[in-house]
Amino acid sequence: MNTNRPENATEFQIYGIVPYDRINGSYSLILKDAEGEGIMVSLLIGSPEAQSIAIFLEGVELDRPFTHDLFCNVLMDRSIDVDYVVIDDTDNQTFFASMVFNDG
Repeated sequence: MNTNRPENATEFQIYGIVPYDRINGSYSLILKDAEGEGIMVSLLIGSPEAQSIAIFLEGVELDRPFTHDLFCNVLMDRSIDVDYVVIDDTDNQTFFASMVFNDG
């Protein structure tokens, strides 16, 4: 992480993905603080997002890339790292965030 991140920032890691509402196909993405403080956050995500995250975490190779793979490939090709993400606001169960990059 970048040392310029906000002072009150907490670094999180993916702890797990669990079904939340099988009827609507939503999942809960569980994040746990990286420093071991015991802080956990649950974010509701849709089935496609949960599937994409699970595929990445399990290292599954697919026949064709997903749309977001293009974004990741451009960042990697340009040696740009995501330093941190700030959740700026929420509205009607939607998170609005800013990504801060370091292009090295």
